[in-house]
Amino acid sequence: MAIIDKLFPAPEVDARLPLVAQLVAQLLVEHGLAQIYHVPGDQVSALRKEIRRRVRDLSGHPIKTNYVGGVIHAECEPVYEIHAMTYQRAAVEALPSFLTGSDESALPSLPDWNVYWGNWAVS
Repeated sequence: MAIIDKLFPAPEVDARLPLVAQLVAQLLVEHGLAQIYHVPGDQVSALRKEIRRRVRDLSGHPIKTNYVGGVIHAECEPVYEIHAMTYQRAAVEALPSFLTGSDESALPSLPDWNVYWGNWAVS
């Protein structure tokens, strides 16, 4: 498909792409994880490329991006490793409440690393 894609002109970049890329890059530099929902199919490649460039510029770290089920999953492994124990501890602490369905207010707070394409508009 990539070979065939090169035969067609590149799609016009959506005006919100730089803003979303910056938001995601900040999440990756701070937390090591991000997920981007509802990205139009013609913007996925450009967004993934821009996110990788921005994270590299901000932190010098490489990142991995995958597009699965309509969601871009991005991970900056060096940053994630800094926080991994905190995330694991929070998951273990949340397990009893999750299994019993009790006291959701006792669940630990984790960063919100979800970004929704449609929430951002550039005028």
